[in-house]
Amino acid sequence: MNKQLIVYVILLGFGVYVTPLSAQRSDCLETIDSIDKFYKEKQWQKALDYCASYERHQCDYSAHINDIKQKCEKQLNQAKNASKNSTGSSQNKATAKNPFSAAKQYIEFPANGGQQKIQVSATAGWFVFKQPGWLSVSKSGNAISISCSSNNYSSAREDDIVLVDYEYREVRITVMQDGSRDYITVSSKLINDSQGNGGRYTINVTSNKAWSVRNKPQWCTVSTEANRIVVTLERNKTGYTRRGDIEIVSTYASSIKQTIAVQQSSLQHYIYISPQVVNSANGKKGEATVTVDTDYGNYRVTNLPYWCKLLRQNSTSFVLEIDDNSGGQARTAECKVVAGDKVEILTIKQGSRMSYVNVSPQIVNAVTDGGIITINVKSSGSWRVVNLPDWCQVTDQTSTSFTLTIARNPGASRTATFSVSSSGMRENVMVIQE
Repeated sequence: MNKQLIVYVILLGFGVYVTPLSAQRSDCLETIDSIDKFYKEKQWQKALDYCASYERHQCDYSAHINDIKQKCEKQLNQAKNASKNSTGSSQNKATAKNPFSAAKQYIEFPANGGQQKIQVSATAGWFVFKQPGWLSVSKSGNAISISCSSNNYSSAREDDIVLVDYEYREVRITVMQDGSRDYITVSSKLINDSQGNGGRYTINVTSNKAWSVRNKPQWCTVSTEANRIVVTLERNKTGYTRRGDIEIVSTYASSIKQTIAVQQSSLQHYIYISPQVVNSANGKKGEATVTVDTDYGNYRVTNLPYWCKLLRQNSTSFVLEIDDNSGGQARTAECKVVAGDKVEILTIKQGSRMSYVNVSPQIVNAVTDGGIITINVKSSGSWRVVNLPDWCQVTDQTSTSFTLTIARNPGASRTATFSVSSSGMRENVMVIQE
């Protein structure tokens, strides 16, 4: 066991958090690769800067790094001496009088970003010519302020800020930023339906990689949207509490995931109806069917309005008859569907028929010898009988009725239909004679 590993184990024993040795070794190898790369490309200064970064890690490659460092320093010194020998004293004086440089040539940011300010030496005017899109660079006097946004990608990034003065000289500042670790976070790790009624639950998902839902309970449906999931639970009629997990997994690595626990209590007793609102907008007489779901053996419908009646009922549904609403105002009422101590409210809405005509009866049966029958009429206005067959006659007509006289039938059985018409509305009457 080497010394670093012994120190690491001792610090853990005292509760001190230390970056794992494997992670340190991985960071060291990345730094060493960068140093070797810049050295081969003869970028001596960059290689030296990375050597300084390496010294913070205190790993086992010191001999190699020191060798690279000495070679880079030697190359830089040779370059400086060559520059001094090839440049006349007058040129050196001109350069000294007109400097254009930055206090730092290389800066580093952590994955979560940050800010730095760099002084610029210049005698002529200058400006920021180029900057990476992930940086915000502003000029203030003879300095630049650099703001770096978070790097949500696992790979590090690097680019240059280029400053240019009015004498067409440029200064480059290389900016490097660490990559972030891949992650997934969720706004809640628990869905708890304590009543067992089911319902919809929305959970926000944040990740720097694409993700998908891998597992879920059979009694859940999960739909994914931009940065969230919508979980819909069925009602729990099992009689016991049930539990399950929803897994959200990165498509980049299955080890990067979040688990959402789902717990649902059992319904003790319940009743549900569908629909909960019946709407007869045209105001005409009609029927409405309502389905019933309950764990009780039976149920009852109560508090029906006078203009409704219960036609039929079985264990899973019932049928209401809604009277015609002629000439009045729209109306609304509520009735109750009751099972044990559970109650569901059914709302009944009906519009009004402003123009109407109602006839009763609508089917007349006559014997061979004919006969006389009274037809009742309700109408929003005046009305008249049209399309009357020649073997029928209307007498004794009032505002609310008329008498229909049917002649004797000398031949085979016969059928005819006539209408009562009012304001464009019609009701038909069928006459059937033996």
